[in-house]
Amino acid sequence: MNKNDKAYIELLRAFPPRPISSEAEFLATQNVINRLIDKGKLTPDEEDYLDILGNTVYSYEENILKLKT
Repeated sequence: MNKNDKAYIELLRAFPPRPISSEAEFLATQNVINRLIDKGKLTPDEEDYLDILGNTVYSYEENILKLKT
């Protein structure tokens, strides 16, 4: 492991990204996203992590829309 990966690994340990399958998981993921956004200037690791969380939320929302139509 590269020493630069340490911060990213800590983000993953704090809130591991997983496919969202419930409203509660969606809200928990959204809360992490909001905390990162509210932080302001993000590190490259935080930006990558935010990207993964955002993709997870997008996928969940797309699946919910498909179910509603």
